[in-house]
Amino acid sequence: TCSTGDTCKQGTCSGTPAETCVCSKDSDCVDDGNLCNGTPICVSQKCVTAPKTVVSCAAPADSCSSAACVPATGKCQTTAQPDGKACSDANACTEGDACKAGTCTPTKTIGCDDNNGCTTDTCNPAFGCTYASNTEPCSDGNICTTGDSCAFGQCQPGSPVADASCSDKCVPAWPISCGEQDAWSTDGSGSTNVVSQYACNKAETYDGPEYTYTFVAPYDCKMTASLTNESALTDVIVLDGGVGSCDGKACLAWGYASATVQVKQGKTYYVVVDSVLGDAGKFTLNLACVPLTESACDDGVDDDQDGKTDCADSDCSAAKACEAPTCDPAYTLACGDSDSWATYDFGATNLLGSYPECNSFAYSGPEYTYAFTAVTSGKVKVTLSEESAQTDLLILQAGEDGSCTANQCLDYAFGSEGASFDAVAGQTYYFVVDGWQGAEGSFTISVACGTTPEDCSNGADDNDDGATDCEDTACFGKDAACATACVPDTTLAAALTCPSDGDLWDTTLDGATQAIDSYGCDPTVDYSGPEYVYTYVAEADGNVGIELVDAPEGLDVIVLEDKGLGCNPASCITATIGGADFAAEQGKTYYIVVDGYQGASGEFELAFSCL
Repeated sequence: TCSTGDTCKQGTCSGTPAETCVCSKDSDCVDDGNLCNGTPICVSQKCVTAPKTVVSCAAPADSCSSAACVPATGKCQTTAQPDGKACSDANACTEGDACKAGTCTPTKTIGCDDNNGCTTDTCNPAFGCTYASNTEPCSDGNICTTGDSCAFGQCQPGSPVADASCSDKCVPAWPISCGEQDAWSTDGSGSTNVVSQYACNKAETYDGPEYTYTFVAPYDCKMTASLTNESALTDVIVLDGGVGSCDGKACLAWGYASATVQVKQGKTYYVVVDSVLGDAGKFTLNLACVPLTESACDDGVDDDQDGKTDCADSDCSAAKACEAPTCDPAYTLACGDSDSWATYDFGATNLLGSYPECNSFAYSGPEYTYAFTAVTSGKVKVTLSEESAQTDLLILQAGEDGSCTANQCLDYAFGSEGASFDAVAGQTYYFVVDGWQGAEGSFTISVACGTTPEDCSNGADDNDDGATDCEDTACFGKDAACATACVPDTTLAAALTCPSDGDLWDTTLDGATQAIDSYGCDPTVDYSGPEYVYTYVAEADGNVGIELVDAPEGLDVIVLEDKGLGCNPASCITATIGGADFAAEQGKTYYIVVDGYQGASGEFELAFSCL
């Protein structure tokens, strides 16, 4: 209160010290009675606020409560957020969190079961599900191994079964996954020498030892096993592991340097490196997988290597990542409700960047979205107030599937004038508060249903009928601020016609009145002099020019449009010194008023022309 001309400068509000705040002692400084904003004291003959007397309320630990200082008491008061408002309990093991009696309460606990017996599944409140490898007993599905156990998150084969039926079956020694590489030897630890022939390459006899890997397909894909750094004549063979053993008769593919086979998600396969001519030697096995379809639609990688990446691939046509951007409603409003929140607070998203059906602005800031379902049909007006940033209000209509998309925009507003729409009973709408050009801030949103009475002097179209204040039939001629109409001269001389016309008259002679002192173009201009009013009915569209010739100083020309209320001073098109120009529309009635600024009056010559 001790400064004037306050303006923002580099993020701080400051002004010029008021002369009324000069003081010599603390008692000279007037306290405004607000116990929250501090006590004024006298410092260097200026009244300033004692910093330690300003009350600052710490934010509650729970996001479902807010704290504010009460001016009358100077005490902090905690207020609970409405039940059902989205929140976060900071526990990654819960979901569906919502406010309940001022406390953030989860709806349910998330599940962490990955259906893998070789991992121990737990949930850490700090970051969610964890899957730790264990060493539990398991079964690798191979009847020729026993004592299988878990390791590295997979079931590893145990010891070979001493059974005649398994004497010619290879024994897997090591797991391998997509993208992995392993360097070993066909006669290294874990190798066997029991398979001499494979059904898919009967022309060769594999007398040398073999080394076998287990591969479990993580998804449907083409798997290629390739050999490099070979020191012997070795081949690579892929066997079907679904037959219950590592059997050469279940051969799917083979090759000197590589073998490719299409595999199915979750199924087990054996990759065997074997040698002919009784040879043995070192090798490096590489395993590459190419998905049959675009497996991830938002990673920027052409997963299936078909030349089309992510959403450009038809495989992603139904993927959520490739859907049109949608807003995510965080809270519900009804008629008469209001809510104070922020576009950066919990529940906000940053999914929508433009609303082409409503405007061409860029909304790169985050947005907060409310859902509204109309109970009855009728006018609904939504307004924003107490905004701390350049946030706009967008009204969206839900799609047939309930979707919240930017291309369903009905109306928008910036500032406090609000946005209106005609609601249909049962239809859902979304109110989006979005940040223009990256802005983010707090706001209060309010919803009013039904027709709002027109306030005849606030400069707003309160009842949304297209007419503001005195231009509205609810005000003109009925409200004290809009009670007076101008009175046109009904004589033939006062009816202006095209292509040109004119008149020589005086604002103090017959036909003149002194009823109007201001006009809607600028109500602050004082037209306290008498006025004389002409009438013009436009026979065609076109520009009209009006000029006052040899008129005394202070006579102005004001043009009014008849919007169904006659000669209404509020329906002002233009008000200028010495003349006026305006664009007339065929069939409309206009009133050409010659009025005196600050009491001026006198004789004038009017020149009228249609172009």
